[in-house]
Amino acid sequence: MKSSVVHKVKLISYSSAIILTCAFILLGLGGCNNGSTQDAESPQIMKELLTVKLTKGLELSAAKALMEKEGFNCEVKEKTFWKKRGVVDFLECKRTDGSPPIFRIWDVAIFHDGTKVTDFDVRSALKYP
Repeated sequence: MKSSVVHKVKLISYSSAIILTCAFILLGLGGCNNGSTQDAESPQIMKELLTVKLTKGLELSAAKALMEKEGFNCEVKEKTFWKKRGVVDFLECKRTDGSPPIFRIWDVAIFHDGTKVTDFDVRSALKYP
């Protein structure tokens, strides 16, 4: 009987070790993209990733360089309509991800006071036949 109890304890310990190992592997994989926006699958995830990079007070030129490094094409928009904001000035950064037949089009508006980032918004749409 004592041998059976020892065997069960070893089995539980072995199972726990496997579960912990899997958890560490999965947690480690989550941090592998180093904050790159390339693998963002939703506007919410993109916004979370960009919140770390596009901090309030960041120089607008630095924000543009950062977005271009992430593969976006950026253009200054003056007195242009942005949903939920009305007519405003902003830096619009666009990128298309994916491959045929489905593409995701990203549209990021970086709001500013003329020189520094004050806020931003993210939109995306799927384009397919």
